[in-house]
Amino acid sequence: MKFDIGLNAAVAIVSDGDRRVVQITDQDCTPVVKYVGPTGLEDDVANGVDIRGEQGEEGPQGDTGPTGATGATGATGATGATGATGAQGPGYNDDLIWHYLRSPRGLSNNSSAQNMFGTHPAMNVDAAATYEYEAVLILQRTAGTTNHNISFLMTPSSGSVINDIHHVVHVSQDTADQLSAGKGRRGTQNTVVTDNSASASEYVTVHVVGHFETYQSGTITPQLQYSAAPGGTPTLVAGSFFRARKITDNVTDEKGSWS
Repeated sequence: MKFDIGLNAAVAIVSDGDRRVVQITDQDCTPVVKYVGPTGLEDDVANGVDIRGEQGEEGPQGDTGPTGATGATGATGATGATGATGAQGPGYNDDLIWHYLRSPRGLSNNSSAQNMFGTHPAMNVDAAATYEYEAVLILQRTAGTTNHNISFLMTPSSGSVINDIHHVVHVSQDTADQLSAGKGRRGTQNTVVTDNSASASEYVTVHVVGHFETYQSGTITPQLQYSAAPGGTPTLVAGSFFRARKITDNVTDEKGSWS
């Protein structure tokens, strides 16, 4: 193929879409810009010859480039379904039995067993259970010189209610606002808590802590008893109280984790 171009012609390779053609700009030609076609110069770029060859074979894969920066955190996914409810844990045993003396309670000047409380004096207990208990009795007397001692009693409604009972007693002869040196005793269902006394005035504080086991259901009444009529009317002072709590629903020697 042969064609004439001027001395000042400029040759360039230009794009026609995906094709590459040779463009000749010659100020001595009309039109000024022409394209190399298959048989000569063409005025239309579409008739120019694509000088690129066929696409070659794919080259080998290049080395892996460096890791790009971490992208932004995606949106939080939907909340999953609620799991199954777990097994119910053991319940807290709050079987509290409580009696508080808000006002002084006048007792009788005799040697009979007397209830610690005048209203609702007996507590109900279940069969085959273990209870812990605590009592504070504050006794005052200002007359009488008959020699006597005082006992603390846990009196059941029948002989089959209490299976076993033990407590520790701390007793002090004191004034209303100051304790004297006290004495400790161990006891069971009926415990003498004071030494013999023939004093015309008396202020005794009795603190009892213990436990009992039941055989049958029934009632137990906290009581106190003078061994002889003291000669003056005793008073159970306000603030005296009794409380008990069921520890277990069976008779057992231990509860909780032991090893």
